[in-house]
Amino acid sequence: NIDEKTWSAGKGLLRCAIYDIAIKVLTPSGTPMTHAAVTITSEPTGESWSATLNGEGKTTVTDVVGGRLTITIDSWKNVEIKKTADTLTITKSGEYELTFSGIGVLRVSVVGERGTGIGPSTVEIRMGNTVVEKGITDENGIYVTELPAGSYTVNVDFKGRTASGTVTVGEGGALSEVSLSVPVYMVLAGYPLSYGEFVGIIAGIIIAVIVITIALHEYSIWRRRRIARAVAPARAPA
Repeated sequence: NIDEKTWSAGKGLLRCAIYDIAIKVLTPSGTPMTHAAVTITSEPTGESWSATLNGEGKTTVTDVVGGRLTITIDSWKNVEIKKTADTLTITKSGEYELTFSGIGVLRVSVVGERGTGIGPSTVEIRMGNTVVEKGITDENGIYVTELPAGSYTVNVDFKGRTASGTVTVGEGGALSEVSLSVPVYMVLAGYPLSYGEFVGIIAGIIIAVIVITIALHEYSIWRRRRIARAVAPARAPA
């Protein structure tokens, strides 16, 4: 449905078609870019609109002059992007969908000293001093997310045992992986132990058993001697 209005351009008047549209932005994996900041620019008029995408990765624009619209992604997840996502040709009212290629997939693995996954662990992803995302791994220590292309620092924490590392996320939905090892050999009664701590506890238990065994043995000898003295007949006087 075309709604015609007059538009002032320079000294003359131009009659053109205008539309009400919705724009939806997706990652290469098909995930809506929720809460991304975008700028929409109309090539026919030079007008620009700034918007924040909603929970479905959408924004609506009314009274848009037909023709080409340029969609720029300004930022997402606290990361500045400032890249053109796509140019749309508007010919009717309705929803227009586009995919922004500047997003990659990050897979974080948290492992213990035996090389097996350990979770749930907390994950914090930073770009410089900016916290980009926080989350929690699954029971196997795996955390998967999508991020703008760039270099990040990943910090993980399992019950107070921490590790950190860096990773570069690519574009086009490419998968990047980082594996971080925390000093945890096993969890005993809910408390994480490193291999050194585990060995120390085992050694302490063995030493304690040896000490107790020796003490019991010495006590047994002492007790037998006391009993023997108590029951021994008294010697007759010479």
